[in-house]
Amino acid sequence: MHMLGKNHRMNTFSKPAKRKPEPVDSTTVVCPPTPTGRREYLRRIIEMVDRQQNVCAICELPLIYLEATFDHEAGRGMGGGHRNDLIEHEDGSWMNAALHARCNALKSSVRYKWTGGKYLPVKSRNK
Repeated sequence: MHMLGKNHRMNTFSKPAKRKPEPVDSTTVVCPPTPTGRREYLRRIIEMVDRQQNVCAICELPLIYLEATFDHEAGRGMGGGHRNDLIEHEDGSWMNAALHARCNALKSSVRYKWTGGKYLPVKSRNK
């Protein structure tokens, strides 16, 4: 049996506060890595799948919720420098997309944007 003195206390840590998606600036929102933030991130993926009528934005094949991943138009880059978890611009036009994990991996760091109802690669300025 382990003996503890009556003044000995177990190390306890307070729970972190629940954080909701927080605005980074007037046009950027990031869902924090907390249970509440992860639920909101998942809710946004589901909303994108619904608005895309259960079709992957890149390959245009059927997409179910369990296969869907969040694709960021501007890319998250190393450390998420450009990450924006919004799914609509201020004018209501679509931002970001739901993709199959395979399509998201194959697209790599190529930037895409909704143009004329299609999720298309953005042409680089260097070309």
